[in-house]
Amino acid sequence: CSSLGSITIPNSVTSIGEKVFYNCASLYSVTISSGIQSIDKTICYSCERLSEVTIPSSVTKIVSNAFVYCPKLTSIKGEKGSYAEKWAKNKGYTFINQLIYNKIKVLESLKSTN
Repeated sequence: CSSLGSITIPNSVTSIGEKVFYNCASLYSVTISSGIQSIDKTICYSCERLSEVTIPSSVTKIVSNAFVYCPKLTSIKGEKGSYAEKWAKNKGYTFINQLIYNKIKVLESLKSTN
């Protein structure tokens, strides 16, 4: 996965294996889709550029070491009130409300076209 920049795990995927993203030097973004209900293992290990992870409200369990040696990962995006929010805040990550984030991006794109 040395040239993989971003990935969206499709809804058809229901589980994620351990260290599925291992030493992915170019990986900067992971979006987990609603087919996933739990993150039971370390899924990102030594992904030095990983800075953006989006976790859906369908996820109700995340192991404490889901993202290991990912120094640029400082925030988690998800739905307000979700397990992802609780987990992110517990682990010291900044939590970004996905709904507000999307609205800001739309407004920014509208401003840039005017």
